[in-house]
Amino acid sequence: MPDRNVNARRYRERLNPPIWAWVAVLGITVSLTVAVWVPLGLVAGIIALVIINGLALWGMLVSTPTITVNDTELRINRVHIDVNNLGIVATLDAQATANANGANADPRAFMISRPLSAKESVTVEILDDDDPHPYWLISTSHPAELGRAIRDAMLASATSETTR
Repeated sequence: MPDRNVNARRYRERLNPPIWAWVAVLGITVSLTVAVWVPLGLVAGIIALVIINGLALWGMLVSTPTITVNDTELRINRVHIDVNNLGIVATLDAQATANANGANADPRAFMISRPLSAKESVTVEILDDDDPHPYWLISTSHPAELGRAIRDAMLASATSETTR
């Protein structure tokens, strides 16, 4: 019998900051390092360089969301929801995303908004009555692919539920 992975990953995207953000952070860390090095000497400057750059790198990586869709759930970092609790999935272009993040936003919505990394987004209706969020708004560089992956996971989950 073939080994069937029922929890296969359908989609994965990491919303990395743009190159210019990394360059800006590098510029700030170099400035801070020089501010330590000049009055305290070379050894203190090298220690500051390692610590400041390490903290900056860690901060940039930790704050970068990863979106994952598999056959059972939609996950963004540690936040996840079962695909059986999802409703309408809609892809938004840049203008619709800007509107959804602005005055038209529902304050109860769960939003992963990274306008520097991704100008477009996907909205996912939440059907779980216990969840306080009416929908998720997820920034993505590939809205069509993310939307398709969520819909496919919902279909696969519904199909597996009916065949049990």
